[in-house]
Amino acid sequence: GLSARMVASKGDVENAESDASHAAHQTMEETVAALSPQRKRILNFCKYRGMHETELVLGDFALKHLPRMGDADLLDFERLLMQLDVDLYQWATGAQQPPENLDTPVMAWLKAHVDDMRAAAKRGAHTM
Repeated sequence: GLSARMVASKGDVENAESDASHAAHQTMEETVAALSPQRKRILNFCKYRGMHETELVLGDFALKHLPRMGDADLLDFERLLMQLDVDLYQWATGAQQPPENLDTPVMAWLKAHVDDMRAAAKRGAHTM
């Protein structure tokens, strides 16, 4: 049989999940803390826009991509953020093509991010 040490109790599993969740939360906080003031301003602008769907997409995207963006990409991202939420959402979801001047690598990353979010939601829906 299995020894008592090899069988994790429910409490051990819950504690491990709590620790992992806490570590992920710390990592997000550390990521935000490490951002320059300009990037923090952009992140806040992504998270508080007015259209809930766009806030969700852009806020998550910004957390993941802002730390790695170079100056040119950051400028392209800021240009995107000056657009209307409804347009941004349509372009990011692929419902409409963005104008040529906004169809940049950052826009491609944003579209891929939305695709990843959709795939993750579908996986979550199938596991319920």
